[in-house]
Amino acid sequence: VARLLHHGASRFFSTASRAVPVLASHSQYSMLRTKRLKLAALIAFAPVAGCGSDPVPTAPRFQPELTNLPNSFAFQATALQNVTDNRQYVWQNDGRTANVNQSPSNLSGTASLVVLDAAGTQVYSRSLAENGTFVTVAGVAGSWTVRVNFANVSGAVNFRLQRP
Repeated sequence: VARLLHHGASRFFSTASRAVPVLASHSQYSMLRTKRLKLAALIAFAPVAGCGSDPVPTAPRFQPELTNLPNSFAFQATALQNVTDNRQYVWQNDGRTANVNQSPSNLSGTASLVVLDAAGTQVYSRSLAENGTFVTVAGVAGSWTVRVNFANVSGAVNFRLQRP
């Protein structure tokens, strides 16, 4: 092995089962050891990275019940307590319009529903505090965007979008 290192004839020493890399000098050994120590330090401290004074929620503040099928979308969220959040969903509507049925219960705060057609044009926008059945304006069929915006909302929200 010493002869191979001295003459630089090979960078590997063969054993019966595998090739083992041979380091030509002490400086190569030190460099390899330093790289391994840096990697170990990075792995050891990686879980701490990003920890600061901002609290990280462990669970969402509310979990709406969703039905997202082609031509039929339903959203229901109950027992809301001062929820501020924005949610966005993609819904397949094969029609040019949609019927919207909204049914709030003891709703306070600001809650809104915004719907965009497949071209990204807004076809509906209304407060979810309004109860009733409405119709979107005509738009482009395809993948529509459904946005739900909550600001300090308490109570319950229920709405449905359906292709007529």
